[in-house]
Amino acid sequence: MFQVNIPVILTSRFPKSRKTYEAQLEHEIKQMIDFQRSAADACYFVRCMAYTTFWPPLHNMTEVRHTGKHFFRLTRKEKSRFLQIMNTDIT
Repeated sequence: MFQVNIPVILTSRFPKSRKTYEAQLEHEIKQMIDFQRSAADACYFVRCMAYTTFWPPLHNMTEVRHTGKHFFRLTRKEKSRFLQIMNTDIT
């Protein structure tokens, strides 16, 4: 009888488990932001999360780029508004 060894099985399960974990993490972070008492508290929470999760000694650049690419993406309207604000010369 042929048996597949454990590392092969685990390697095949890893991508699905990773996506599930990332989706759950993103959901929980959004819930925590939404449960803040005020907008100021939510902004403070997001800022603290950004500093602690992107702290360079804890993560390599591949993980930072992956998080930036897959988490906290702006909608088209938010992105166009962001670009408009950033391209406006206020001096």
